Amino acid sequence: MTGEKKTGEKKTGEKKSAEKKNREQVSLADTLKVFLGSHRKPLFGISIALIALVFASVVAYQVHHNRQEQAARQAEEISESWLSWQNEQDDQSEADIREAIETLLAAHPRSYGALRALHILMLLEWEMERFEEAEAAGLRLAEAFPRSHLTGAALATAAAAAEEQGDPARAREILSRIARGEGSPTAEEPRALFNLGRLAEELQDYDEALEYYNRLAGDHPESNWTKLARNRIIWLTSQGGSANT
Repeated sequence: MTGEKKTGEKKTGEKKSAEKKNREQVSLADTLKVFLGSHRKPLFGISIALIALVFASVVAYQVHHNRQEQAARQAEEISESWLSWQNEQDDQSEADIREAIETLLAAHPRSYGALRALHILMLLEWEMERFEEAEAAGLRLAEAFPRSHLTGAALATAAAAAEEQGDPARAREILSRIARGEGSPTAEEPRALFNLGRLAEELQDYDEALEYYNRLAGDHPESNWTKLARNRIIWLTSQGGSANT
């Protein structure tokens, strides 16, 4: 009898537990139904807003992608014109290249196509020995695209153009930007360090020259510029300078 009583009590407890669970589920469903009913309009508005946001994002991405592609095509056409001009160098082709570059830069100033266009403009100015304009184009590229793979080369060209104009102080200032890491990583850093040492020598600041040469030797031991730097280190130390060789 005792066993049957316990079994009955267990079944009764399980029944009550199931009923309680059902009541809780019904209560939750009713609560959710009431909430959805009272907030139908706000929830509908939020849903519409989310759909609109997703749609706008897709459209914006597509527009951006199309603009990038258009800029890339224009840059490719400019590059082909530039290569052709190098063989012919006629005034009309040069004018057409310049116009195409400025048109691209105005329409897509932050695109990869704009980066290529600025690089071609810099090369064009250098080729024509318009060193002031070449410097300006190189600096313009570096300012607009500070993290690009062409930034180091643009700064190096700008520095060389400044030196061609007879302004070694300006050249040192630009080269120092490369030495401080602007445009890194760049293959131009060893060259910049060597030229900084060379310019320091021209100003008879031999200790500073040695600092640049030693840094070049330490940071870029396999560079061809390092071989030249080591020769300068040997010569300067033989003249009474100091170096950490």
